[in-house]
Amino acid sequence: MTAEKDKIVRTAQDVKALFTPNALPHVSGLRVMVHVPALSTQGFAPDTQGQGRGVLRVEENEGVPLAIFRNPKDSVADAASCQKFPLDGTGVLIFPVPTREEGAAMLRALRDTGALDNLEAGTGTLADLDRVLKTAEDYFISRGMVADMYNTDTAYQSEKMTCVDAAQGGAAGIYAKKPLPVSLIVLKAKDPGQLIEFKSTGRYIHDAAQFGAGSVVLISEGAEIRKMAPDYAEQKYTTLDGAPVDLGKLPVFDADDLTPIPSAAPSRAVSPKRGGRAI
Repeated sequence: MTAEKDKIVRTAQDVKALFTPNALPHVSGLRVMVHVPALSTQGFAPDTQGQGRGVLRVEENEGVPLAIFRNPKDSVADAASCQKFPLDGTGVLIFPVPTREEGAAMLRALRDTGALDNLEAGTGTLADLDRVLKTAEDYFISRGMVADMYNTDTAYQSEKMTCVDAAQGGAAGIYAKKPLPVSLIVLKAKDPGQLIEFKSTGRYIHDAAQFGAGSVVLISEGAEIRKMAPDYAEQKYTTLDGAPVDLGKLPVFDADDLTPIPSAAPSRAVSPKRGGRAI
């Protein structure tokens, strides 16, 4: 540990041994994923009255047609932030959801439109893709959530994701990121106002100087150990059965001497700076 006047600094080497057998298994945030087979662009006219919803237009890149749509989380005016969805059969839509229950409810809403059935039967059109996007956005809004939708390809889905709800079958399902599971613990300072800085072995999820007063959640995933604000960990991770992370049940360690302390929900200092989205 490196002691500084106003903060505690810890490294991955300091905490590596705390994860076994203390840490509880969790999975990365769940996503509804919809594989879209090759679609023809003929006969589709974008809804010019749709206020930036659904398929906005079709472009082409190196002979591959692309359906352009906007992630509602991004700026309406920023054309560079638009999603470019390949229509050659390699495209996969992603809709992050907090729980399996929400994922199942979204899939029911999508299936009720008939669009998923058409895609799975090989009779889908660009209008079905448009309907899926608009229905997903409506679902997010109806549940009081910020609509978040983007895309990847079948190679990423196969290599990096695993289906956690195979019962859905067909073109759509609920997925979590490989490898499974990840492990979570909490570092907690004796002084709830003291900043805890953690030097990650991998990418930073947040800027350490922007949060961490009182406690931080540490995540072990493969060879990587990184940090995360408690409020963000609640949103991004679930237990293996799809339930939200219960911060009060995570193993807690004193940030000063790394001894275990009675489990209690860590201080919910909200991170004012969120990291980039990781699919």
